[in-house]
Amino acid sequence: MGIIADLENQTTFTELEKELSNYILEHLNDIPQLTISQLAQQSFTSNATVNRLCKKLGVAGYKAFRIALAAELEKQRFSKSHVDFDNPFSISENTANIFKSVASISKEAIDICYASVSQDLVAKAAQQVAKAKRVYIFATGDSYLVGLSFSNMLVKLGIQAIMVNQFHDSIAVIYHSNKDDVILFLSYSGNILNAYAQELELIKTRHGKTILISSKAFKDKIDLNITFPAKESIVNKAGGYYSQTAMHYILNCLYSLLYTSNYFTNRKQKNAIENLAKKDLQ
Repeated sequence: MGIIADLENQTTFTELEKELSNYILEHLNDIPQLTISQLAQQSFTSNATVNRLCKKLGVAGYKAFRIALAAELEKQRFSKSHVDFDNPFSISENTANIFKSVASISKEAIDICYASVSQDLVAKAAQQVAKAKRVYIFATGDSYLVGLSFSNMLVKLGIQAIMVNQFHDSIAVIYHSNKDDVILFLSYSGNILNAYAQELELIKTRHGKTILISSKAFKDKIDLNITFPAKESIVNKAGGYYSQTAMHYILNCLYSLLYTSNYFTNRKQKNAIENLAKKDLQ
């Protein structure tokens, strides 16, 4: 049985634990994002009650419970999916079904990331980007376009973002970086770290802060590794529907944290920039 089934089987629970269990069952999708104190407060119980329930469920503590619940929810969502992330439509698919399949992939990609991506790590990344003198963005292939969009968003917040493409002398770019800079790598497969292995070593000597957003974990090579589940193949696929939607979602969350950290100033300067740009187009 899984965590959810154990929550429903309340034979060994005290009355207070039953109340807590029922609250969790009614708010399953919200629980992985709550701290133990938030759950205790919202369910009108206590931290001690939450910990006791976790032990009865066979997990070491609340952190382990959240991870197990998030994994089970993700598994449920994926098992209910009728969409093939690699090849979501056939040769004879009609227009309506293609639109439906692409919409399903986009929705599922966001749902999966919402349930599994560490909000704490994204928040830490936002703090580092906010303090950075410069943000260097490395990406290739489809991820390059995602990174380019993100760099444009950062510039409108007054953050100096430099998109490093294949035509740049990347070694020269990194040579001038320092401890006040953030180097952001975007790569679904994580192979970008091999492509820029020499640059990565140089970054270490310059003491720049490194962030990787990928479906793979490289914690030994990167300061901050934000991962999301791998749901599509690297090759032999119709397109990067899932991976690019997931990447966009995470970067949009990161941008939103930056925007709201200094809301009125960012809103004012972003509107001013867009109004000036609008005049140029008239």
